[in-house]
Amino acid sequence: MTTSLIIDCKSNSARTSWFLKIEHRPQFQQSGQGDVASSWVGKGPNKTIAANDLAKALGTDQINTLMAHTGMSRDELIAGLSQALPEAVNHLTPEGRVPTEQELSRSL
Repeated sequence: MTTSLIIDCKSNSARTSWFLKIEHRPQFQQSGQGDVASSWVGKGPNKTIAANDLAKALGTDQINTLMAHTGMSRDELIAGLSQALPEAVNHLTPEGRVPTEQELSRSL
Protein backbone atom coordinates (compact mmCIF):
# COMPACT_ATOMS: atom_id res chain seq x y z
CA MET A 1 0.00 0.00 0.00
CA THR A 2 2.76 2.46 0.79
CA THR A 3 4.43 2.01 -2.59
CA SER A 4 1.13 2.96 -4.21
CA LEU A 5 1.00 6.00 -1.95
CA ILE A 6 4.42 7.13 -3.14
CA ILE A 7 3.56 6.65 -6.79
CA ASP A 8 0.25 8.45 -6.25
CA CYS A 9 2.04 11.37 -4.60
CA LYS A 10 4.27 11.59 -7.66
CA SER A 11 1.36 11.66 -10.06
CA ASN A 12 0.15 15.08 -8.96
CA SER A 13 1.64 18.44 -9.88
CA ALA A 14 3.96 18.41 -6.87
CA ARG A 15 5.82 15.29 -7.98
CA THR A 16 8.89 17.13 -9.24
CA SER A 17 9.20 19.26 -6.13
CA TRP A 18 9.07 16.10 -3.98
CA PHE A 19 12.07 14.70 -5.84
CA LEU A 20 13.88 18.00 -5.74
CA LYS A 21 13.44 18.07 -1.98
CA ILE A 22 15.01 14.64 -1.77
CA GLU A 23 17.75 15.43 -4.27
CA HIS A 24 18.67 18.76 -2.70
CA ARG A 25 17.82 17.22 0.64
CA PRO A 26 18.40 20.12 3.04
CA GLN A 27 16.12 18.44 5.55
CA PHE A 28 17.90 15.13 5.05
CA GLN A 29 21.32 16.74 5.41
CA GLN A 30 20.26 18.76 8.46
CA SER A 31 19.02 15.59 10.10
CA GLY A 32 22.22 13.69 9.25
CA GLN A 33 20.58 11.59 6.52
CA GLY A 34 21.91 13.32 3.39
CA ASP A 35 24.12 10.38 2.39
CA VAL A 36 21.14 8.05 2.80
CA ALA A 37 18.94 10.12 0.46
CA SER A 38 21.81 10.40 -2.01
CA SER A 39 22.10 6.62 -2.11
CA TRP A 40 18.49 6.32 -3.24
CA VAL A 41 19.06 8.65 -6.18
CA GLY A 42 22.56 7.39 -7.00
CA LYS A 43 23.42 4.25 -8.91
CA GLY A 44 24.87 2.29 -5.97
CA PRO A 45 23.06 0.27 -3.32
CA ASN A 46 20.25 1.96 -1.39
CA LYS A 47 20.93 2.66 2.26
CA THR A 48 18.12 1.97 4.70
CA ILE A 49 16.59 4.61 6.92
CA ALA A 50 15.02 4.05 10.32
CA ALA A 51 11.46 5.30 10.75
CA ASN A 52 12.43 7.84 13.41
CA ASP A 53 15.28 9.18 11.22
CA LEU A 54 12.92 9.55 8.27
CA ALA A 55 10.39 11.38 10.46
CA LYS A 56 13.09 13.87 11.52
CA ALA A 57 14.20 14.36 7.92
CA LEU A 58 10.69 14.90 6.54
CA GLY A 59 9.52 17.20 9.29
CA THR A 60 6.11 17.64 10.82
CA ASP A 61 4.57 19.70 8.00
CA GLN A 62 5.40 17.19 5.28
CA ILE A 63 4.27 14.28 7.43
CA ASN A 64 0.98 16.01 8.21
CA THR A 65 0.41 16.71 4.51
CA LEU A 66 1.01 13.06 3.62
CA MET A 67 -1.25 11.92 6.48
CA ALA A 68 -4.02 14.19 5.19
CA HIS A 69 -3.64 12.82 1.64
CA THR A 70 -3.60 9.18 2.71
CA GLY A 71 -5.70 8.96 5.84
CA MET A 72 -2.91 6.90 7.40
CA SER A 73 -1.78 7.31 10.99
CA ARG A 74 1.61 8.93 11.57
CA ASP A 75 3.19 5.67 12.73
CA GLU A 76 1.76 3.66 9.85
CA LEU A 77 2.86 6.29 7.32
CA ILE A 78 6.42 6.65 8.62
CA ALA A 79 6.92 2.90 8.99
CA GLY A 80 5.68 2.28 5.46
CA LEU A 81 7.66 5.11 3.92
CA SER A 82 10.87 4.06 5.63
CA GLN A 83 10.49 0.67 3.93
CA ALA A 84 9.20 1.78 0.51
CA LEU A 85 10.74 5.21 -0.12
CA PRO A 86 14.33 4.08 -0.82
CA GLU A 87 13.25 1.64 -3.55
CA ALA A 88 10.60 3.98 -4.98
CA VAL A 89 13.07 6.85 -5.33
CA ASN A 90 15.67 4.46 -6.76
CA HIS A 91 13.16 3.13 -9.29
CA LEU A 92 12.17 6.62 -10.40
CA THR A 93 15.78 7.82 -10.71
CA PRO A 94 17.34 5.14 -12.94
CA GLU A 95 19.90 7.53 -14.39
CA GLY A 96 21.24 8.40 -10.95
CA ARG A 97 19.66 11.85 -11.01
CA VAL A 98 16.30 13.48 -10.44
CA PRO A 99 14.29 13.13 -13.66
CA THR A 100 12.73 16.06 -15.45
CA GLU A 101 8.96 16.33 -15.13
CA GLN A 102 8.61 15.00 -18.68
CA GLU A 103 10.81 11.98 -17.92
CA LEU A 104 8.95 11.36 -14.70
CA SER A 105 5.52 11.41 -16.35
CA ARG A 106 6.72 8.75 -18.82
CA SER A 107 7.86 6.49 -15.99
CA LEU A 108 4.57 6.52 -14.08
